[in-house]
Amino acid sequence: MKKNVYAIIDTETANSIFSPLVYDVSVIIFDKQNNEYFRKNWLISEVWNNSELMNSAYYAWKMPLYENFETTKINMFSFICEFIELIGEYNVTHLIAYNLPFDIRALNNTSKKYNQCEFIGENLENLDIWSMACELICNTNRYKNFCEQNNYKSEKGNYKTSAEIVYRYITNNQEFDESHTSMKDCEIEKDIFFKCLKQKKPYKKGIVHNPWRKIQK
Repeated sequence: MKKNVYAIIDTETANSIFSPLVYDVSVIIFDKQNNEYFRKNWLISEVWNNSELMNSAYYAWKMPLYENFETTKINMFSFICEFIELIGEYNVTHLIAYNLPFDIRALNNTSKKYNQCEFIGENLENLDIWSMACELICNTNRYKNFCEQNNYKSEKGNYKTSAEIVYRYITNNQEFDESHTSMKDCEIEKDIFFKCLKQKKPYKKGIVHNPWRKIQK
């Protein structure tokens, strides 16, 4: 049986949620036993070096923080080439992320803009951790009571299912704030992924749109 090897990916973007452009991307590669093989953080130079674009980034004020991170500045084409090499080198079988459709869209959008080609991910099995979490962690009375007690509900009264809130739940740490820098977000999303696997229950694989709807009243 082929060994499952996961590449978890997270992006931070500028421009808009409808046409996002990646300026910060991280990848951690690991297996089902949580043996880690690789991790790296890249800054995409076409976006990072464009002050006008970066001014549109929701978390642009975090830019000075990157001076304390181990990062590699690289153009988008070189990032794609390096990512493809990593997939082959470590025999990656699954591409995963929390809200994977957004990350794929952002990477595709950035690659099309600067390279006239798409981000390569279709040869991997896709798993959306957000969908897994909604199905295996959030769709319980205990989680819903947690949201009720802490007012983790939207203006429309829907239970929140962001990585930040789910991580607060699984760690019982109400003070946790999501970093919204790609490597630190990869780390917490990996913890959520393993919490999902520990449930030892079936879940829907692939891309699932609007998974938060599963747990609403």
